Amino acid sequence: MSTSTLIGRRNQGFVLPLTVILLVFVSIALITAGVMLARVSSRLNNYNLVSELRSIADNLVHTSVSYVAKNRINLDFSDDPWEGMDELISYVSIRGGLEGKYWEEVLESVAESAEWHILLDNEEGRDESFWEVVESFRDDAYGFDKHSFGVVVARKGSSYFFVSWAKEGAAKRYAFGMAQSSQRIVGAGLVIGSTDRVFTVPGTNQPGAGSGPPGGGPPGDGPPSGTPPTGALAWSVGDLISGDTIVFDTVTVQKGLDDLKQIFDGNLKAVKVVDIEGETNDKHDYTGFGDDDVSAEVYMNKLRDELDENSVFADYVFPVNPDSSGSVFEVYFPRKGDPKRYIEVVEKDNDGVIIGDPVEIPYTDETKTETIEIVINGKTTIKAHEEADPLFWGYVRGRYALTVYGDVEIACHLMYEDFEDKFFEKVEQEADVLVMPVTKTSMEELLGEFSSYDSEQGDYLRIAAIGGDLMVSIKGPGEAGQAQPVKILMGDFYSLPDDVESGGTMTIEGTDRNDERPSQLFVFGTLTSMTLELEDLEGFYLSVPGAGDGDDNVSSARMSLIGTRVW
Repeated sequence: MSTSTLIGRRNQGFVLPLTVILLVFVSIALITAGVMLARVSSRLNNYNLVSELRSIADNLVHTSVSYVAKNRINLDFSDDPWEGMDELISYVSIRGGLEGKYWEEVLESVAESAEWHILLDNEEGRDESFWEVVESFRDDAYGFDKHSFGVVVARKGSSYFFVSWAKEGAAKRYAFGMAQSSQRIVGAGLVIGSTDRVFTVPGTNQPGAGSGPPGGGPPGDGPPSGTPPTGALAWSVGDLISGDTIVFDTVTVQKGLDDLKQIFDGNLKAVKVVDIEGETNDKHDYTGFGDDDVSAEVYMNKLRDELDENSVFADYVFPVNPDSSGSVFEVYFPRKGDPKRYIEVVEKDNDGVIIGDPVEIPYTDETKTETIEIVINGKTTIKAHEEADPLFWGYVRGRYALTVYGDVEIACHLMYEDFEDKFFEKVEQEADVLVMPVTKTSMEELLGEFSSYDSEQGDYLRIAAIGGDLMVSIKGPGEAGQAQPVKILMGDFYSLPDDVESGGTMTIEGTDRNDERPSQLFVFGTLTSMTLELEDLEGFYLSVPGAGDGDDNVSSARMSLIGTRVW
């Protein structure tokens, strides 16, 4: 046998082992690939689950912010800490390295001295009204129809912190959100305990026509409405509230009025509505008070407590010297043409001597969401810079919330600067002084413009007198002031009693009846007080942003969600 034949036969003997080796290798490769594919598939499933849980937690924050914004006046917050906070802090602290430590500090500061409200927690209960909101979303793409979840809210001053979670088996994910109250505590334009005002339908009057007693009867013994002859001085008389109204007492309207919407453009809630002779009218459409409704005292006390809580975290507190006693204060708003973007606070003794240096409070936040909280302990006068003439214009540039523990006098006009052009375009007068009263047509157009107003500069003003009265001066000094009794206020204004029921009266002091120039008050914002006194005032008009938007929830409030973090 040749050597080559032997070698060939030996080579044929390697085919079977080689084939077996290849089959084993391929099998191992396929098994390995299958195992890897199973792992990848498992990871993808886990990623999908985690993503879904994170999405649900995030959706819960946004949903709960909207709910709290509308209902926070009625929510019961407790000092008892939420039991799940320690678990959240532990969960967050071990994630993200140094970032986790920072979040641990943030959450610990939130937990310290916060008040809590349980919106939804399987172990600690739930807010049934909030649960109804969640239930309404179950058919939508929110993920609320799967898994277990919950959310709680903590409150510290005007800041609200939301913690939500979603869980499936051992997988659990959290979301954290922070919202800031924008100081609009109630959605109603006018909220009062009681008033002697007799509300009348807005109409037009002119010299010699007569209008009857201010606030009584139809507007005018002569023509109650319509366009006066060319060249005649015409003004608007009567009342129009463009927004919701709450009166914890009887509302009196002119005799023969069949449609309350002619005066109260939004929803009216009152104990009873009668005419000037004390008679009721079955055609009057309003909401009455039931046995479960709160009283004026309870309602106002809740608002006062809310403002008290905000004042704890105030940016500025006066007097600066804690030993000052009996001081009075003046707050100067910049006048027209003054480029200042700040207000000044001046402290004086009872003899009018200035104590210390005036304090400038600037507004420079470009985000337009920060409201500067100011607390003043003492009688305060609001002026257009250094002047006390009620006819001067003070301009609001920025966002200021003043809480005054004492009496407040507003001795100037107050104008949101970016509403100035719209305002004077409607009244067709010079911006320095309101020479003429405002006509009925211009009045209605102004209220309509402001109902959809949203400040481009972010301007906002709130002035609250707690334990004191708030007075608005219309009549200027001398005959010149007598000839121009029109007052413009922009902002939210409160006069609330303290815990010993001192204060709470808001007085608008007009002029004695004068056919040449009537007294007119325009409020672009809200008025809230236990008692509203409108003295010698022929025209009372109020418009609140958002009026007519169909939302009849009179407890609604504005709240801005600053940001969220999901783990």
